[in-house]
Amino acid sequence: MKPASLRTIKSEIRVVGIDDGNSVSVGKDKVSLVGVVFRGGRWLDGVLRTKIKADGSDVTRKIVRMIKNSGHYGQIRVLMLSKIFFGKSNLVDLQYLFKKLEKPVMVCMSKSLNVGRLKKRLESSCEGKDKLKLLKTFGTPLRLEYDKGKHVYVFLCGINEADAKEILNLTVRDSVPEPLRVAKLIASALQKV
Repeated sequence: MKPASLRTIKSEIRVVGIDDGNSVSVGKDKVSLVGVVFRGGRWLDGVLRTKIKADGSDVTRKIVRMIKNSGHYGQIRVLMLSKIFFGKSNLVDLQYLFKKLEKPVMVCMSKSLNVGRLKKRLESSCEGKDKLKLLKTFGTPLRLEYDKGKHVYVFLCGINEADAKEILNLTVRDSVPEPLRVAKLIASALQKV
């Protein structure tokens, strides 16, 4: 099925960036997951938070609940994730997110995914076989070029490449989309608490 095109992409499109801060403290079984709602890449409209199991399989359901229960749900047009797994090995089901939230999903990574390393991590995790099966549905990340030679590696669900490029052009200030940069900063601070 060909991804739909967004009707209009305004400069103040509401994007929620989601990150876990890249830190899992030893001995902690829960990880803070932060969502920040931005209008384009300029204005922060809200901060959302949930906790997920570090080595679990609850991240997709928790993201759905976090966003649906927020006052921002009706305004959010796109979800932007920093990676396909959070915590140690809590893998996101992009199709399920798209279906339940009815919002396009972009996973934006600065480097291509090291599938071999990720497979090893998932094999030894809780529900490893199911996670490996889900990982196969992702395929290979797409190298998406935007704004004069900048690029990211992306997985797209419910959005086409042209719209994804336009959203990146609106949200990236330096080299990282602003919603993801701020979500990472907040989540990193929360992991230390």
